[in-house]
Amino acid sequence: MNLADRLERIPEGASRWFGTRRPHELPFTLTQGRIYVLPSGAGFGFALALLVMLIGAINYNLSLGYGLVFLLAGLGVVATVQAFRNLLGLRVLRMHAEPAFAGQPAMLQVALELKRIQASLQKGRISRKDFIDGSRIQFTFYTMQIVRHDTGKG
Repeated sequence: MNLADRLERIPEGASRWFGTRRPHELPFTLTQGRIYVLPSGAGFGFALALLVMLIGAINYNLSLGYGLVFLLAGLGVVATVQAFRNLLGLRVLRMHAEPAFAGQPAMLQVALELKRIQASLQKGRISRKDFIDGSRIQFTFYTMQIVRHDTGKG
């Protein structure tokens, strides 16, 4: 039995899971299934430092070392959950990118709608001048294009 025959036997739901997905149509809301909080290089470094500290606490039988390691690990988990909660319910209304050549700055405009915006305003994290319509905010990102990406258009 070759690979093509095996792939035909996969149920329709599984083939949709492994198959190509269509792009999101705007506007869309970030739900639990669309948010993935993955560690960065600093996160992996933090985990490695915790592992080294745990090995040291085990080797020298340090009770305070165990406490520090598990306290810092708990703070890392809380920070991950907080990052997830900050993105949950975020609605992407509009995304627009201007064409750019290699070596020139590229501009990306994103319009977002936030449900829990009033709490953020009270804490002073976001200034009121950035808002379009109460709970909507628009960001403009500038990046430098270093390499050329093929868009597939001939």
